[in-house]
Amino acid sequence: MKGRNRARSGIAGALMLELLLSISLTITISGAILSLLHASVVLNLSAIKASDRAYAEARLKLYLHQAMHNLDSHRLPLEINIHKLGNLKLTDGSAIIPSANPDHAPSADSDAFTSLELDVGGTLILEKIWPDGRLDVCSENSLKTIPSSRLIPSWIAVGVDGVSEIQITSQTPLVGSVRCFQISITRTKSVSVPEFPSPLARWIFLLPIKSHFTIYMDITGQLRYLSHQGEVIIENQPIAKGIDGFYLVATKIGPEKTTEIQLQIKSSDDGKNANREPIFFRNSLGRRTLIQAALQ
Repeated sequence: MKGRNRARSGIAGALMLELLLSISLTITISGAILSLLHASVVLNLSAIKASDRAYAEARLKLYLHQAMHNLDSHRLPLEINIHKLGNLKLTDGSAIIPSANPDHAPSADSDAFTSLELDVGGTLILEKIWPDGRLDVCSENSLKTIPSSRLIPSWIAVGVDGVSEIQITSQTPLVGSVRCFQISITRTKSVSVPEFPSPLARWIFLLPIKSHFTIYMDITGQLRYLSHQGEVIIENQPIAKGIDGFYLVATKIGPEKTTEIQLQIKSSDDGKNANREPIFFRNSLGRRTLIQAALQ
């Protein structure tokens, strides 16, 4: 009887030991699996973050290349407007409010820039100024109508001593002409055109604005695209998210005084990014004075 009890005790002990070993092995394997899963998640998140950063940097560089291309669309003394540390302003000094959404407010940890593209081929020559402010203008080409404000939101009026951003509010074809119109205009504040406008009596020609946009970073770290129509923002769209900010410095280069912009991207993903070499962008054409532009 005692032998049977000892045998049963031995079997129970062996089973208990096997169970404990099995539990220990299961815990060890589960821990290893969880550790691998955690490492996989961390690697995946790091890969996603690196991908987001690369995409945001690529989009930012693309818009800076576009800004340089836009600068070469004309030779007027109108530069890329750099807004330092989120201080978005019109040229008269008043603040730009990008959106009613507080999350879309510009970040004070990043610069921003505004680019203006002109369509020189759509130039209208000023022929007559009426006492009530109406203008007779003519195109070098035959036009059935001046492009509507939906296609050409704003125009640049160029004079011998200044420029103004304007909008055409009405147009009437002049009798007997296929390329001349009588128009009414209104002046508007601008993100790019200087705050000292040219007097109406000294205007020479009008240039249509093809695109007018600002790239900035909001307080959530989102790069955003603003489209301007005078002082009115007609579009505010997210572009990308993945960098902590960017900084710009513009300088004039060579006898032609072309524009060179230095871009420094800020990112906290790894320490090396803080010391990355700046990226340089440069346009091809120098600026001309308004007198030179008028005599062109």
